[in-house]
Amino acid sequence: MKFTKFGVKLFCFFLLVSLVPLGVVGTIVYKYVHDRTKDEVLKQLESTAYNLNARLNLLLTKRTYRVVDFSSDGFIRDCVEQMSLIPPRQDARPNGVAGLAEYSHIRDNLNTHLIINKKSLDPNIIEVEILNDKGKVIASTAQEQIGKVKSHEDYFRVPFLSSETKGTFFSGDHRRSESHNELQLVFSTILTDKVLHRPLGIIVTKVKGNVLQEILDIKKYYTDKEGLTGSYGEVYVVNKDKLMIANSIDSGGVSFKQTVDTKVVQEVMATREEYSGIYENYKGMQVLGTALFVPEANWVIVAEKNIKEAFLPLAQIKYIFIISGVGAVFLVCIFAFVISGNINAIIRKLIEGTRRIANGDLEHPIIIGERKDEIGELGESFNLMMNKLKESNEKNKQLFLQVKRGRDEWLNTFDAITDIITIHDKDFKILRANKAFYEKFNVNTAQLSDKKCYGIFHDTDVPWYDCPLERSIKSLQPEYEEVDDPKMGGIFLVSTYPLFDEQGELYGIVHQAKDITFQKKVERQLVEKAKELKMVNKELEDFVYIVSHDLKEPLFAIGGYTSRISRVYEDTFDDKGKLYIDRIRVNIEKMSQKIKEIMEVLKIGRVTYNFKNNDIEVITEDVVKTLEGRIAKNKVNIIIQDNLPVILCDERRIKDVLSNLLTNAIKFMGKDGQGQVRIGCEENGGYYKIYVEDTGIGIQEEYREQIFKIFRRLNEVEAEGTGVGLAIVKKIVEQHKG
Repeated sequence: MKFTKFGVKLFCFFLLVSLVPLGVVGTIVYKYVHDRTKDEVLKQLESTAYNLNARLNLLLTKRTYRVVDFSSDGFIRDCVEQMSLIPPRQDARPNGVAGLAEYSHIRDNLNTHLIINKKSLDPNIIEVEILNDKGKVIASTAQEQIGKVKSHEDYFRVPFLSSETKGTFFSGDHRRSESHNELQLVFSTILTDKVLHRPLGIIVTKVKGNVLQEILDIKKYYTDKEGLTGSYGEVYVVNKDKLMIANSIDSGGVSFKQTVDTKVVQEVMATREEYSGIYENYKGMQVLGTALFVPEANWVIVAEKNIKEAFLPLAQIKYIFIISGVGAVFLVCIFAFVISGNINAIIRKLIEGTRRIANGDLEHPIIIGERKDEIGELGESFNLMMNKLKESNEKNKQLFLQVKRGRDEWLNTFDAITDIITIHDKDFKILRANKAFYEKFNVNTAQLSDKKCYGIFHDTDVPWYDCPLERSIKSLQPEYEEVDDPKMGGIFLVSTYPLFDEQGELYGIVHQAKDITFQKKVERQLVEKAKELKMVNKELEDFVYIVSHDLKEPLFAIGGYTSRISRVYEDTFDDKGKLYIDRIRVNIEKMSQKIKEIMEVLKIGRVTYNFKNNDIEVITEDVVKTLEGRIAKNKVNIIIQDNLPVILCDERRIKDVLSNLLTNAIKFMGKDGQGQVRIGCEENGGYYKIYVEDTGIGIQEEYREQIFKIFRRLNEVEAEGTGVGLAIVKKIVEQHKG
């Protein structure tokens, strides 16, 4: 049969149209199956990782609760508290031998209690030990550990020495036991006394690390018959040092020598986020895998499967499409002439439909009749693609509107800010500016391309001296500078913030200039007013000091004349006259005492303070010794905190402070023998807070500010004193920047 030109063209076109859709469909199906297989495997791997994570969390939580439960044991707490009160050395006190025997007896009872009542509760517990507040092991189920100092260990330092993270501690580091080649998991928590909850030490439990390997048994949580990861799969746990500490393949145990420093592990540890995808594992194989970060232990759980094994079904699909293609070509060659007319019509419909889609017409599907062959599938694929394009166009329109709305809102906000805000490139050119900039410098957008920013801001040919923009370009950090430039019309706080692209490269800088001229003016006025107030206070103090000093001389003369009148005319005065003389003397003494105290208060701010490092404990003991007669008379119990610090202060003035506070506390304590005064110190942000607490009558809230004013006393309190002591205390503390 002779082929016509049209027949040849139609035959070739038929072949082309038949093979291309087959290839397109094959590609789509192959990609779909590829992506679907990848998603399914990743979902299964993620499920495996999350399952293992849940088991690890359950394991860690259970062990954590166990050590917390141990710490609440009253017998353990009482034994540790008793041992802390007994020096373990024979020469620590006169009855040292008895003390050592008592210490050993308590320790032996505690060791027995730990072995019988604690370690026996869980066969996986390797050791239970107790460390005192110095990090020394004072009791342990392993006798060889007793006496060792472990203050350098994290499980001692974290819960005991860090006030911000007190509580239960889990060591995520793998460590070998001292006597066996095995992994240990370490849990610890703080021990406190029963009454004041003061730290006594640390209780530690060490658990066999093979519990990790046990929960990695694949059969326990894999859902498919062959095992999720198949013969090429693997699930393992990596610690923060990037060492493999558990592995689903090595069920007999891990050697801890395998380093897993892959990019995936590095990324998960750096971001602390989950990762799923295709990557190269520690064996150099391409795998599908999921890596999950375990924040409780700084571990990474990795579940992965060999990529060849994962995509094995795709090979079968590839062979099917090859065979189908060859068969289709053969059938086309046989039936080309028979179905050429039908195919020609169908091709025309496909071409027309394709052209409609290309022209944006997505409302009319391609209709090729009821066909259940590849051509029908091709038509369905075109219609499916058209529907997808239609949905995509609708989404793109919505996204465009959202982006436009967000851009408009950003521009409105940008222009609404009253500060001068500009965006610069690395060459000091202004790329964008807000409304405040244009109004301030009276420039338009076209002028920005012709000038550098310093030419507009400062009318100079070079950057401003110590320009924060120039500093940000060099340091890649935010920079700040106060700029006082007449060209800018005031004082401005200039802040610059570098901008980086996705590769971390600098591509621009945000420049913000805030007008602080008014604030600076107010600051200067405040400084001047403060100086004036200081001078007025100084003049007032000088005046009071001079007046008080000058009053002493006439008061002394009045006292002398009164004594002389009383002595010379003693027989002349009747009882009423003598009473008046006595009243004059009493008031002279009161007046003299008040003048003396006023001068003492003023003297506190005038004298030169001798600041040097002084031991507060020594100062406190000296003050208590000075007042020991009064303390004994009032039957007051004085408690001084141990290990008071050495601080920079004036020894004499601090003694005055403690003496006044302690005297006040004793004065208002009563004499029932129940009074108690506690003297201690707390560190707070580089300063030391020295406190004197008592069990006296207390001071109501509304009077707490008044008691530090000179001569101010509470009316309802019957006690000696003139009300100057606390005023002196306040001035001394203020001179110490307190």
